Amino acid sequence: MIDEIQTPALPVLVPKITIVAIATRDASEPSTAEAKIVFLSNGVRLFEMPAPVQFHDKFRARVVAEIQGIIIPGSGKLRVAYYQGDNEIASWDMAVVLVGAPTMDLFNTTSPQ
Repeated sequence: MIDEIQTPALPVLVPKITIVAIATRDASEPSTAEAKIVFLSNGVRLFEMPAPVQFHDKFRARVVAEIQGIIIPGSGKLRVAYYQGDNEIASWDMAVVLVGAPTMDLFNTTSPQ
């Protein structure tokens, strides 16, 4: 689980994020559920993808989604939300923190003659 993304510069490219969720259903509900995963940065929608759930006649299913190459434009709150229709079923919030520019120490040496 990621609670915070620290970066020396913005926007920042996150090369890969893996999302794991457990979905449940009642016996009266269908064995396939249409859903989507949405990424929001400070409330602005960055990205969304379909994430249908296949229960295969079971009442619980694991959803695993791997998103590669998402760009986060600014500091603040990054929210990953799971939706069925227009209803947010679950979400996870992460802080995006600008930590300042990278620093470098330079050491010069001379060769003995």
